[in-house]
Amino acid sequence: MLLNVPAMRATYPALEEQIKQRIFSGDMLRYDDQFALNEAYHGLWDHLDPLFNYKPYWPFTNHAAILHLHGPKPGNLEAMTSGQWHGEDHTSIFFGKMLNASSRHYLDWCVWLGDFLQTMDFSEAIRFARLASALTRYRREVPANADRNFMNIKIFTEAP
Repeated sequence: MLLNVPAMRATYPALEEQIKQRIFSGDMLRYDDQFALNEAYHGLWDHLDPLFNYKPYWPFTNHAAILHLHGPKPGNLEAMTSGQWHGEDHTSIFFGKMLNASSRHYLDWCVWLGDFLQTMDFSEAIRFARLASALTRYRREVPANADRNFMNIKIFTEAP
């Protein structure tokens, strides 16, 4: 997410008030930081080129400027590929579906991150290399025509 920091600072009191009203109303079901921002800044945002908000379940490209680890984080992927992922809640099921539908894309990104991080953070480079290795062994039955529409999340109901 790219932010106009001066504008965010100027509108912070209104954002804070909106969050307080939601908390005090008791309407907190599925209310998180992204929802609060969407609600407070509805109509005051613009689309970025997808290369500035690229998702790891999309096909690999070396043209992505920002990889947004949307969905399962590296720790989630490690648990899933080691058989230690047993969550039955909505998020756990959703993350499992994301990985099952796009394990090849996650593998490609983990290989790339393992190589890319070698000169910056060797321990993280090793982590992603190990994760890539685990993903090569991760197999789930996913039909070729599997419904992947759940990964095309539409946050706003209308375009700006």
